[in-house]
Amino acid sequence: MRRLFTHDLGLVTLSLCLAVILWFAVHREEKAVVVVNVPIQLRHIPEETVVVSQAADMVSVRLKGAKSLLSGFIPSQVELPQGKSVRLRRGENYLHIDSKQISVPPGIEVLGVTPSSIRIVLERTTTKELPVLPCLEGSPPRGFFVKGATASPATVAVRGPERELREVVGVATEPIPVDGKTRTFSEVVYLEPPVDHTTWEGKEEKEKEVMEVSVTVEIIRRER
Repeated sequence: MRRLFTHDLGLVTLSLCLAVILWFAVHREEKAVVVVNVPIQLRHIPEETVVVSQAADMVSVRLKGAKSLLSGFIPSQVELPQGKSVRLRRGENYLHIDSKQISVPPGIEVLGVTPSSIRIVLERTTTKELPVLPCLEGSPPRGFFVKGATASPATVAVRGPERELREVVGVATEPIPVDGKTRTFSEVVYLEPPVDHTTWEGKEEKEKEVMEVSVTVEIIRRER
């Protein structure tokens, strides 16, 4: 038991010596100042709202420390957490960013953050049922014409900022070429969200940017 204790004591002593040597080496090393860009992560966004404007999605953080520490420091390690005291609300918000919010390892000092506040605008979301508007490109050959085009489904539900969706009357498909067509045909095409900050109601997160519909284009011969 005594031999084991003596062995452990030796390891502890060696570890302390190495720590002291490392501490002196770091503190005697030449200091440097670097600037890193840090992404802003918003949290506690109220339900039924969406961010429609954000002054910046990154901030510049000035760091000071030993060159060896700064060279191995990964910018993504710096986080800008929103504390529970920060409550975003509909309308304009100004999120203050304090140097104390920046988490850095020992030996690195935060000198400042630019900008020191971020303007964020939240708007209430709503869901709107909109008709699908087939977009045709070109024209059939002489003697034929497009009698009509119908989409299935005929309408889609879009979720987004209430103010932006207010003036939207429909969702257009990607262009469907009809050049050279002499008979009725159907084609599966994509839709794109009608305005910024909108998604498709009921779609999974990974599918929100994509929506497919089937469009039938009726082409008939002109009567002589």
